[in-house]
Amino acid sequence: MSCFSVSRNNEVVYDTCSRNFPFLSLGFGFAHSIFRFKMTLDHFNKLDDIKQEEILIEEGVLIADRVYRGFKILLFQVNKFYVEAYYNLYYNVVQGVHSFENTDHLDPYLKKISIPSFPGLQKS
Repeated sequence: MSCFSVSRNNEVVYDTCSRNFPFLSLGFGFAHSIFRFKMTLDHFNKLDDIKQEEILIEEGVLIADRVYRGFKILLFQVNKFYVEAYYNLYYNVVQGVHSFENTDHLDPYLKKISIPSFPGLQKS
């Protein structure tokens, strides 16, 4: 089961993948945030696939995407690390993730980033 999918027009769609937390049904919604901690790369890598997808949806910020060999690769930032989710466009499922801290892995996304010119800013 995947917690997110890609629609026909290549937009990311988040499905509900929530688990049943008994304390939330009792009206203690604040309890979920009390037990939160800063996710680290090591913690993330030790989680199973479903938990990793949940972390991406709950804490990750989708910052870029690209298409490569039948996959839409979604780039998320989670705290101080990045995660690429490999979404298979043919089977409509996430087939894997690649997590990293080294910003050298961001190179494939840099071509898509446009920096607007600002009035009064001189080129050197």
